Amino acid sequence: MQILKLAAGGLVLLCAGCGIFPVARTSHPAHLPQDAVDFSKSLAHFAHGIILEGELGRGGDAAALDAFRQASTLAVTNALLADLVVGRLWNQGQHEAAIEELRQRCRHHPTEASHALLATLADSMGQDELAAEHFGRAADYGSDESRRWQAYQARAWIKAEQDRRALRVLRKLALPQRGSNADMTLPFFWGQQILELEKSGARAKPFFELALQSATNGLQRAVAYEGLASVELRVGQTNAARRAVEQAVRQAPSDPERILNLMRFEFSTTGLGITNDWIRAAARDSPDIAAVMALAQLAIARRDRETACRLFDRARQALERAGTHPLA
Repeated sequence: MQILKLAAGGLVLLCAGCGIFPVARTSHPAHLPQDAVDFSKSLAHFAHGIILEGELGRGGDAAALDAFRQASTLAVTNALLADLVVGRLWNQGQHEAAIEELRQRCRHHPTEASHALLATLADSMGQDELAAEHFGRAADYGSDESRRWQAYQARAWIKAEQDRRALRVLRKLALPQRGSNADMTLPFFWGQQILELEKSGARAKPFFELALQSATNGLQRAVAYEGLASVELRVGQTNAARRAVEQAVRQAPSDPERILNLMRFEFSTTGLGITNDWIRAAARDSPDIAAVMALAQLAIARRDRETACRLFDRARQALERAGTHPLA
């Protein structure tokens, strides 16, 4: 019995000892995923760069840029860090380095935004072909911004004097596509710009022709024909210019602005003697509407309102018989 009591007491002491003196355990360090480690390091480099900029100002630009670059290298998919590096390079006047940084990003981690940013910087540097290439690649992503990138691409090709490539892009924008309507705005705009900037108007002609193809109503066609008339007149083709102006009037016979443009053209090329032709054309049983309206405009210029009203009324009747729109 005594032995049993001693054994029970020893067991109690052993149990108590287990609670008082915990068993030593072998410690194993926790392993973070590599991406979490890289993110932490990237964040540290970024913070270091911010501190360097804050403490050293312009004197810390190079060191801060190096820190930002290391941060970006550790987080290659972080567009904000990548843009930060490009922005710092650009602000420090290292424009070619900024463009090269973006070239590498577009090669290894391309996104619509990176292509668009590279194209924008290249455009500002006058590197028109590089800008056109990357505006096109940005457009290839097919986002809601696609048409804007295409418009910028066309502009870059025009600046690079690559008109065929520009027109190829503009056709996609101007002619009716699936889900989009025809739009003459851009080709007509660039036709006008080229006509104003170039000594010879021949380069502008394909743009006005595309505008004519994509016009959706008589007034738009009239304006496109007038653009073509300006080109023909610039290159010395007066008869071709006259035919284009006359076409403009036929497309919008009720629009006085087209008549005024016809009058300006005839006075500059033929002279005041053209009024005799208009008088004969207006006197016919089926009068030439343009001639009648031209004479009406001349009557207005002479402040002969009674004659002007009579002529405009005759033009209105002729327009109604022809089934065209009422006189504006």
